[in-house]
Amino acid sequence: MKMPRMTEREREEQWMVELSQGLDEASSSDDDDAIDDIPVNVRPPARKTNKQRRKERLIRKTALLHKAMKREKMRMSDVYRIKSLKKEIAAKEHMVKEKMLKRLHQKQSKLTATRRIGKYKYEKPPVDVQLSSELCGSLRLLQGRGDFITDRYKSLQKRNMVEPKGPPMKSRYRKHPRVKWTESRSYELRTL
Repeated sequence: MKMPRMTEREREEQWMVELSQGLDEASSSDDDDAIDDIPVNVRPPARKTNKQRRKERLIRKTALLHKAMKREKMRMSDVYRIKSLKKEIAAKEHMVKEKMLKRLHQKQSKLTATRRIGKYKYEKPPVDVQLSSELCGSLRLLQGRGDFITDRYKSLQKRNMVEPKGPPMKSRYRKHPRVKWTESRSYELRTL
């Protein structure tokens, strides 16, 4: 089947129709939105009259007066609340003083407390107490317990003047080297 012959003008029209297919719906909706966005009557705002300006000034003044009255009422209510406000302030001051005293006490205790100087921590020595069966009737016969030197040494450790020492370490090198016993093969053969 042969295609009918078209003139140049008909061919251009058909070509334009084919190219613009599907564009009509989208372009028409876009055009409508664009038209809605543009205001129809664009005029500069009208100048305000003296009456309108006076009215606005009056409204502003009344708003300021209203705020001032509200502030005054709040101040007056605070006057009646003076007792409760004083109690709140006193409670806060008391808490602040307590915190300051607590911090000061902690600083003082840190200064006097024993610190860790060396590898080992200071350990309090056990309290030497004599049992009732060990006590005598007179103070002249009473004998002290403990060692004066170790007591003084522990006191120096407590006051951070001497580093506390731990249990004595076992030496890696013994005074006498360990003897190694080995049996030679010849000895084993002889015993069998």
